[in-house]
Amino acid sequence: MALALPSQLTPEFKAAISAHTRGAAGAIIAAKGCTSFGIGNVAASICKYILFDSRSVRPLSFYQPELGCCLSMPAVVGRAGIIRAMPIQLDETERGELEKCAEGLRGVIRGAEKELRADRDLENALDRDGGE
Repeated sequence: MALALPSQLTPEFKAAISAHTRGAAGAIIAAKGCTSFGIGNVAASICKYILFDSRSVRPLSFYQPELGCCLSMPAVVGRAGIIRAMPIQLDETERGELEKCAEGLRGVIRGAEKELRADRDLENALDRDGGE
């Protein structure tokens, strides 16, 4: 954003964008009852970019090796899927917030993996016990 809006990129402006983005899904759900139409529309758009090899830059969730998880970042999408990530410039604060977000997501993933292992262990124990 520093390249697009250099004079407007104040901490207050960033906070306003963040608050608006975080509340967007809730506002849509409150108004429509769900967000499925928007999700379907985005999925159709991604299919169109791939089918027509449009090489459009879109925010897409894909694996970020330096963060150890998938997060939405700008990427060029075309017939081969994600053709390349588009680098973004982050200041130290923004980079720290991104890393904090990634750590939170990795924690959710670890928790889900732990639950899946516990479910498998329980199923195996029940199978060994004959379901009794």
